[in-house]
Amino acid sequence: MIRMQSQRKVGGKARAAFTLVELLVVIAIIGVLVALLLPAVQAAREAARRTQCTNNLKQLGLAAQNFHDTYGRLPPGYCGTSSFTGPGYSNTQWLGTIPFLLPYVEQQAMFDLIQTVKDPMQPTSNPLQNPWPTGSVPVWWGLASDWTVAQTRVNAFLCPSTNPYSSTGGTFALLHTYGLDGSGTLTGGYFGGSNQIGRTSYLSVGGGLGTIPLSAGASGGWQQFAGPFTNRSVNNLAAVVDGTSNTLAFGEAVGGRLMNGTNQTKQLEYSYSWMGCGGMPSAWNLRGTAAPFSHNWYQFSSEHPGGVLFAYCDGSVRNVTWQVDRLVFRYVSSMAEGQITTLNN
Repeated sequence: MIRMQSQRKVGGKARAAFTLVELLVVIAIIGVLVALLLPAVQAAREAARRTQCTNNLKQLGLAAQNFHDTYGRLPPGYCGTSSFTGPGYSNTQWLGTIPFLLPYVEQQAMFDLIQTVKDPMQPTSNPLQNPWPTGSVPVWWGLASDWTVAQTRVNAFLCPSTNPYSSTGGTFALLHTYGLDGSGTLTGGYFGGSNQIGRTSYLSVGGGLGTIPLSAGASGGWQQFAGPFTNRSVNNLAAVVDGTSNTLAFGEAVGGRLMNGTNQTKQLEYSYSWMGCGGMPSAWNLRGTAAPFSHNWYQFSSEHPGGVLFAYCDGSVRNVTWQVDRLVFRYVSSMAEGQITTLNN
């Protein structure tokens, strides 16, 4: 005798399952929603990273102003050789701008360990009384204490939209412009291979080609486009005659991309040490020629869409678009060329 098992019903009706077609429709709807929401999520994350980057640049701009309030001048772009014919990597400190700002970004303990920032002829209680000694002094990577400090990773010196620690070509220990009259060269010495040197996404602005002096009887040249932070500069804010709200002080620099033939890859090629790099020139504008948004190690650059963030000498932070005119960019990066130029004209 066959026995029938009774069905259990909910609400008086049997529960029906989803069909395959219904499941596919639901999956498709979810996929569409994710596709619509993902760009919005990415945009929100980039907006947060951009805000953090803006704040980092703001802190550097304010630190430079606090340094100025203390010593009556801005820190140097970098402490390089006095020779204008070549780099000459020995017998000078090669410190960049940021080491001088450490006490003003809550890094006093790091600053106290740096030996090459101090002139041995001056009392240690006032190490910045004469921070640019003449004569032979050791390079910063040649002293154990300075080398140890230089390994420190400081998040305030890093843009959250990029990772300079992923560079494979090397990390610059210094940047230096040299030459006379109408021509100049930017060179750099870098540590190759894998190293843990502390890096930065921000460099001070050296203007057209930094300090390129004129020989006797010469005129014009690059010197008229010098920025506020050049080789052994001792500028004060009064020297920024084009106006502090019209003159760039610090900007983003990524380090360039590796090339694959004529195309740039996504791999970072170089990075910059915060200990030694500063005084980046503006002669080559904001991007290279390999691709519409390519960038090279000798250019200010960023990973933000739409342009590069810069801190001005008045402490404000603004975006400079990729499409900025080359001459306009040169004017706003220099401090006394006589053209009162803003990015709006």
